[in-house]
This record gives sequence, structure tokens and C-alpha cells, in this order.
Amino acid sequence: MRALRLIVLSSLLFFGPTQAAPVGQKQTFRGRAGGTMLPRSINLVIGPGPNWARCTAVDHRKWKTVDMVKEWADYVVYFANFKGLPLPDDSVGAIYASHTMEHTPMHVSPRIFKEFHRVLLPGGFLRVITPNPRVTMQHYLAGDNNFSLFQRRRHIQQSGHNWTPFELLRSDFLSVSHQPDQLGGTGLAHQNAWDAETMIKDFHRAGFRTAYESAYNRSRSGEYSFEGPGGCHSEADQADRSLYVEGRA
Repeated sequence: MRALRLIVLSSLLFFGPTQAAPVGQKQTFRGRAGGTMLPRSINLVIGPGPNWARCTAVDHRKWKTVDMVKEWADYVVYFANFKGLPLPDDSVGAIYASHTMEHTPMHVSPRIFKEFHRVLLPGGFLRVITPNPRVTMQHYLAGDNNFSLFQRRRHIQQSGHNWTPFELLRSDFLSVSHQPDQLGGTGLAHQNAWDAETMIKDFHRAGFRTAYESAYNRSRSGEYSFEGPGGCHSEADQADRSLYVEGRA
């Protein structure tokens, strides 16, 4: 009987269940082995984009991608209409979401956090990186138009459109999507925001037993060694404007 359960669990782990559990709820089958981490658990990176596949600092056999663009995804998931992750309970060792959660609607993000908790092994890590609106607001209120984030946004603004300082600030919370094929011509890119206190509370509300503010290239887990100099280049490297929060299931 035990051997049969292991065979079923193994097939679910690699191919996924035929139907996801209700969002945020544990499946009836379990992915635990005497309270220890499953030796064949995978890790998930959320919305990494096309550059992830070219990163040599990560083990792509272990790290699986979740994205709405099928060419970039091992698991195609549409977060605007989130139905859950096609994975069993306790089947993931670590989750990494760098500058992705700010693209999820406010009424959806609590369900996403609960799903992250559901699929993580006990003691598994979640690391979330988003824009840090507290820092952006401080530069805005100080009249610092040379803030590096404001300069970057001026560089990518529409031709002939001279953004005001408030428009540069507002794009931390709301911005127009540049992916019309996935989000439509009137879709939003940024549509959510957190400070450290709010993010930590959202972790706890989702069931995480610990949550804390972290920092660039600083983690309590060795799974995120690809973040930092010589690793996978991404927006996580923009420490001057990013918020880093980590938690354990």
C-alpha cells in the first residue's frame, strides 16, 4: 500500500493533478515523508520572462517556471483569472517571485499567497520582491527628480511625453501594460503594491509561520544563490528601489 501511494505521489509531482485543489486548500493526498523534505521536490520561479532560460547560475532541472506566456512557462498560469497551481500539496521546496506580484490584481493576490503556501513543503521558502513604494515616495516628496528609478522610467516613457514627477511616482502603483497579446490593449502592468509590514501580514494571513523583511542577495535559504552579482540578471538587482520579503511555510 505504501509503495502504491509513493507511485501515485511521484506521478502527481512530475505531471501535476488533473485538477487543481480549491484555491489555497490542501489536497487530500499529502507530499510529506515523515516530516522531511521530499528528495524530488521542485522549485518554482514566478513570471521570470524570457531571460531566465539563458541564466547559467540556476539548475533548470529543479527550477520550473510559472508564467502566462506559454513559450516561457513549464506551467501556464493566468494570474488575472487565477484558478490555482496545477501541483499537489507540499511538492515545492522554494518559490521565487521577483517583480511579479505587483502585476496581480488586489482581489487575486491573497489567493495566490495561499496557493504558494499550499504547494510548499513544511519549512519551504517563499521570496517575494516588489517595488518599494516607501522609498519611491520619499524621493518624490524630497523633490529628487534624479532618483535612479525616475530616470529609468523617463528613458522608457512614450516618445514626446514628458512625465511629471507624480506620474513617475504613480507608476509604482499603476502602469500601462506592454503585453497587449496577453493583457489586451487597455491592460495594466503594475496594479498592486506593498510595504514591508503589509507584505508580512499577507504572508501570515496565507498561513506562513514566519515572515520577515530581507535584503538584496541576503536570504536564509541557499536556494536563491542565483540572486546577486554573477547570478541571473533581473529587476531584483535594482536594490535601490526594491522591497525584499521572505517567509517559511
